[in-house]
Amino acid sequence: LKEMDDSHMLTLVIQEMSKEFPTFMESLVHERDQYVEELVRLPDNFHCCTPSPKAGPVCLTPALCNGFVTFGSFNNLAKVLQVWPKILCAIPNSLLVLKCKLFCYDSVRQRFLSTLEKLGLEPLRVDILPLILLNHDHMEAYSLMDISLDTFSYAGTTTTCEYLYMGVPCVTMVGSHAYNVGVSLLSKVGKNLKYFSMN
Repeated sequence: LKEMDDSHMLTLVIQEMSKEFPTFMESLVHERDQYVEELVRLPDNFHCCTPSPKAGPVCLTPALCNGFVTFGSFNNLAKVLQVWPKILCAIPNSLLVLKCKLFCYDSVRQRFLSTLEKLGLEPLRVDILPLILLNHDHMEAYSLMDISLDTFSYAGTTTTCEYLYMGVPCVTMVGSHAYNVGVSLLSKVGKNLKYFSMN
């Protein structure tokens, strides 16, 4: 590429722009026939993540001390809401820890807890955290959860990498292209894909 002049480089870029780069797991949901463009399979993964050197150590799962399971999500809360009460109602005594920038406002926290309560989840079963400014403290907050819940219909990316780096297992979904980001990331850390489900 270094030997190409600008016009040749532009031609190459225009040719490549007609190709779409789906995530690794796209073939699991048989969407190949929905693309007009040639599918280009990336050999490893579409995302590289370098964790902060200030991340701190991986901690033991809190359920060992607590005696109950704590689910968590540090993703964008706009992505999913109604499924969390269903999960917690299905697992008695479990808790949910959430982190969101807007939780620094009491009115937002109260409205959010009120919404969850209307959906059947007691506010005492939810621990909400505001934005955590220092990276070390942010990464340390992952030790509050036993199992992370990926969002849908658009999965997390950097947050999922942080879950995994801090030793927190992640539950994600297989589905359309936007769902499969989580599946793609998990497939590259040695997870057996037979355990993924479309449901």
